[in-house]
Amino acid sequence: MAEATTRSVEEGRSRIAAAIYGTILVLAVLSYLSEVDDLGRGDVLAAMVGTAAAYFSAHVYVDYLAARMTGAREPTMVLMRRVLREEWPLLQATLAPGVPLLLGGLGVFSRSTAVDLALAVAFADLVGWGYAAGRRSYGSRVGAIGSALVAVSIGLVVVGLKSLLH
Repeated sequence: MAEATTRSVEEGRSRIAAAIYGTILVLAVLSYLSEVDDLGRGDVLAAMVGTAAAYFSAHVYVDYLAARMTGAREPTMVLMRRVLREEWPLLQATLAPGVPLLLGGLGVFSRSTAVDLALAVAFADLVGWGYAAGRRSYGSRVGAIGSALVAVSIGLVVVGLKSLLH
C-alpha cells in the first residue's frame, strides 16, 4: 500500500510539473510568435500546439527510458499509459490560451489581439499555479501571493529574454 501511495504522490507531482512546464512553454512560444508577422491567424495556434506536442513527445520518450533505466518492471503498455498520463498536462496547458487563438483564427479577434489575450491567459495560468503552490505550502494568502509573484517574475523573465534575443 505504501508503494501505491508513493507512486500516486509522484504521479501527481509529475502531472503538476508537466502543467506548469507546459504553461511556461506556451508563454515562451507565444512571446516569440507574437513578433513573427508573416504567420496567419490560425498559424499561431498551430505553431503553439505543434511545439507543445513536440515537447510532450520528447518528455514521454525521456520519462519512459528513465523509468526503464531505473528498474521499472511494469509491462510496456502499462508503463507507457502511466507516462502518457503524467505528461498529458503539458499538452493541456495549451487549451486555455488556445481559445483566444482559435477565436482569432475564426476572425473574431485580430491576430494581435488574439495573441495578446492568449499571453494574458497563459500568465493568469502561471499566476494560478504559483498561488495554489504558495497556498498549499505556506497555508496563508501572504505566502500564496508571494508565490504567485515569483511565478509572474518567471513569466516576465521568459518574455523578457525573448525581447532581448529578437
